[in-house]
Amino acid sequence: LPLAIACGPQVDPAWLVVEARMTGLLASVDDAGDRVTPRPGETLRVQLLYAQPDGTPVRPSWVFAACEPAETSGFNFCAGDPIAFDAKADPDDEDRAFVVTLPEDYANRNVLFVGAVCMNGAIDLTAADASEGFDPARVCRDGVGVPQVFTFPHPVALEAGRENRAPRIASITLGGEEWTAEPTTTGACIGQGYPEIAYGSDPVEIVVLAREDDLELYERLGVDGELETVPEQIYVETLSPFRRLERRFTFITDEDPIGDLEFEPIDEDIAVPDGGLLVPVFFVMRDQRGGFDAATRAVCVTR
Repeated sequence: LPLAIACGPQVDPAWLVVEARMTGLLASVDDAGDRVTPRPGETLRVQLLYAQPDGTPVRPSWVFAACEPAETSGFNFCAGDPIAFDAKADPDDEDRAFVVTLPEDYANRNVLFVGAVCMNGAIDLTAADASEGFDPARVCRDGVGVPQVFTFPHPVALEAGRENRAPRIASITLGGEEWTAEPTTTGACIGQGYPEIAYGSDPVEIVVLAREDDLELYERLGVDGELETVPEQIYVETLSPFRRLERRFTFITDEDPIGDLEFEPIDEDIAVPDGGLLVPVFFVMRDQRGGFDAATRAVCVTR
């Protein structure tokens, strides 16, 4: 799983979006469909996901290196020189994926991504050095949002049984109704096509479904040290500027294929204006083997 560490005087809860921030990533292998685990010699693309409180697009900048991870039981770090290095230094440039092509003789079960993400600010390339680490306090300039250190060991398919497809969000419902509205407007939201929920009303159930074949079987080491075949568990979490999202995460399993969450339309720290309050909800789905999907929805909270 990606580790994104916020840097600042106070770290908000991981699910709370009060400033522009990174929320996850999408990985893909060139010419491999939904497969996210590259084989040696293949090209992997990693696209970062972002959010900010009003749901509008973030202007990110980033610097990344991909490398073979060192053998360690502590924090991940590179065993040698990077396989790939890239930076999107100007936040006004169009965002793009970070791309790495693994060597044909690559033999590690993971490829390590390390870097820094700056929100609505620029990267100082003179301070971006993989050998010294990517401290946002050093490489981020003039940002507005949460600068984050990023480290992520991504699995590599060295043999059969290690390949993995990304899960996909098949549907999201709110209160039993299909929920497709995304935050495409700002300001008053009443009558703008969003689901409307009265402030202080009863909690509303959110249901997230994956595709029927997304729970793949894979091999792992059991407690006895022997290989065992088990079904995946898909993790679903929600992030939002609204504090009253109960059951903010859930699991989709072969025994319980329904990911159910809850939205409670009350937040003592937020005032609801006459025209309604547009609340974005960011969904991140991951299978904990390198596969991710994401979606954004919006609801209008009324007085």
